Amino acid sequence: LDAVVLTGGEPTLEDTAELVALIENIKALGLKVKLDTNGTDSSKLATLLPYVDYVAMDVKAPLSKYRQITCASDSELFSIKNSIELLKKTAVDNEFRTTVVPTLTEADLIEIAQTLKGCKHYYLQQYVPVETDSLHSYPPKTIKCMAEEVSKVVPCGIRGV
Repeated sequence: LDAVVLTGGEPTLEDTAELVALIENIKALGLKVKLDTNGTDSSKLATLLPYVDYVAMDVKAPLSKYRQITCASDSELFSIKNSIELLKKTAVDNEFRTTVVPTLTEADLIEIAQTLKGCKHYYLQQYVPVETDSLHSYPPKTIKCMAEEVSKVVPCGIRGV
């Protein structure tokens, strides 16, 4: 065991002091800590950055469609924008990632990439449908082509293909 990932749900919904104490306890064991977040609480993310070794932020949609796709409130959308900017500037290693659900288009992914311009790492993740889901994954070849186009804007890798 080398590290612990704080994931969710959304870990930043938890009490800040409790999260910091948990992270400090984990680090006292000699382990690294990664935080997975959706970025909806940029102030808590800023507080946690000095304590973690890595942050992965999910970007679920282009900002122009975020409310429509995720039902995010205005304050959450504001915080997501702030979280993106915060992570682009921090010294803490981080990544952004988007699960490529079939409702997202290549144009959507390029718009996300434009928002992330200047980031260290961006990954497209293959969507895996569940049994009760009527959506289907994009074929691997399509994901690879999308990643090639996105790579013209930001460094882009692929997962799950």
